[in-house]
Amino acid sequence: MNKDDYFGVDIDAVWDTVEKDIPPLKNEIKNLIEKEDR
Repeated sequence: MNKDDYFGVDIDAVWDTVEKDIPPLKNEIKNLIEKEDR
């Protein structure tokens, strides 16, 4: 079993998500928390 085939996970798709989707989501969550703290 190749480590990249672990449960059929597409490592490239995971990495794309990490690089592209998580940073904006993190910023949105941070903004929501800051609004709630006001």
